[in-house]
Amino acid sequence: MDRRAFLATMAGAAGAAGLVSCHQASGKPAALIHPRRTALAGEAWADADVVVYGATPAGVIAAVSAANLGASAVLIGGWREIQPGGMLAGGLSWTDIRDIDAVGGYARTTMAALAAAGGMPGNRYAFDPAVAAPYFRDLLDAAGVPALWSDGVETVDRTDRAIREIITRSGVRAHGRIFIDASYEGDLMARAGISTRVGREAADRGQSL
Repeated sequence: MDRRAFLATMAGAAGAAGLVSCHQASGKPAALIHPRRTALAGEAWADADVVVYGATPAGVIAAVSAANLGASAVLIGGWREIQPGGMLAGGLSWTDIRDIDAVGGYARTTMAALAAAGGMPGNRYAFDPAVAAPYFRDLLDAAGVPALWSDGVETVDRTDRAIREIITRSGVRAHGRIFIDASYEGDLMARAGISTRVGREAADRGQSL
């Protein structure tokens, strides 16, 4: 199966499983689709099934999706983030869209909701960056996902090649069963010694899995 066919199959499976947004068309938080466990968190510690490092849009959505599926989840902000939403909340709000039907899931819901809350003339999917942080904060609150802020991951504790806990430079400790690096820089992957590759294959090359 090539890459495009795989992604199409997974998108269809996600829709059939009922992975819906926490926001209705009105932009108001809706009830979660599944009852779930609650993450335990204090000012400088957290314990959850899923620990997401990086308060980027992808990080927020990953944590909210995990909570919607019944897992406890916590979001740990990376060294550059002081609010949820990453660059969308920091000023990157002019979205180039050729065909909105090519975008689905949380990405489409997010763009539509942000544009409706603070759209800009000339681009129906551009928005005022000031509306992004409250939107992502509402998503986290509706899903019951606590967010802790840090100045970057410092130590990664692994057992049998599995990450068990991370400690940030400011002393925040997060223990979990699954860790997701949603940061822009990939700090968690680097500290964990995970090999990575930056970029993608050329469009004219095979993209099989």
